[in-house]
Amino acid sequence: MEIKTRNRIKLVSATVLLVSLGFTSLTGILKMPLLANSISDNLFQRLQKLPWGVLNFLHGWCGALALACVVVHLSLVWRRYLWVLNSVRKRED
Repeated sequence: MEIKTRNRIKLVSATVLLVSLGFTSLTGILKMPLLANSISDNLFQRLQKLPWGVLNFLHGWCGALALACVVVHLSLVWRRYLWVLNSVRKRED
């Protein structure tokens, strides 16, 4: 069975979106000041040794990549969303 190009693009964009959102969430949680107050001193010292410049750079670019994947995904399925909206409007009338 051959996968259509459109579905292949949706699959790749959804996979990249999942990975980039996961990494963005993880680095965002690590950057939270509240986290520093609630963890043990030993773990806090380990977190201080992380390469924060690299993590900040990747956090920003993974967030931008996630946004780009959302735009690609929505551009591929916009007709379906319009169909759902029109169906809801018809039921309300």
